[in-house]
Amino acid sequence: MNYVNTSVIYDNFYQNTLKKKVHFSGVGVHSGRAVSMVIEPAKIDTGIVFERTDIVENNKIKAIINNVVDSSLCTKIKNNSGIYVSTIEHLMAALCALNIDNAIIKINSTELPALDGSSHEYVKKIIKSGIKAQNKRKKFFKILKKVEVKDGDRFISISPSNSLLINIS
Repeated sequence: MNYVNTSVIYDNFYQNTLKKKVHFSGVGVHSGRAVSMVIEPAKIDTGIVFERTDIVENNKIKAIINNVVDSSLCTKIKNNSGIYVSTIEHLMAALCALNIDNAIIKINSTELPALDGSSHEYVKKIIKSGIKAQNKRKKFFKILKKVEVKDGDRFISISPSNSLLINIS
């Protein structure tokens, strides 16, 4: 079953969170350690925040680009105190695909559970828990002029538009 193409309708202009907690457990693919994790609803403008429950102080890590410290075998984020969590890419993809803007992820390890090795289990359980629209509009970047970056024959560009168009060749 394709869990993304469901009859669930999202208002893409308002922030979203989960309706209720979602529990996950498994083994970290790189560490081999047992992991327990809970994704909880969060208030407006919280963003995605990981909270290491195995650590008492300075245990929160915002999932923002400035906190990414490594992406060679997995995505690893770290706070200013050196506390980190890794292998977040499948969960982050699920949250993005489901338009979840605000969530607290409580985890008792340095690494997320591998589950089935994809985003499938995350998507399935989040949809089952329900998605709650929040009463604040999202912020969007408005592209005002074309920007292009080249590296030899490779390039990426972004241009002003009234719709999303992705061209890959």
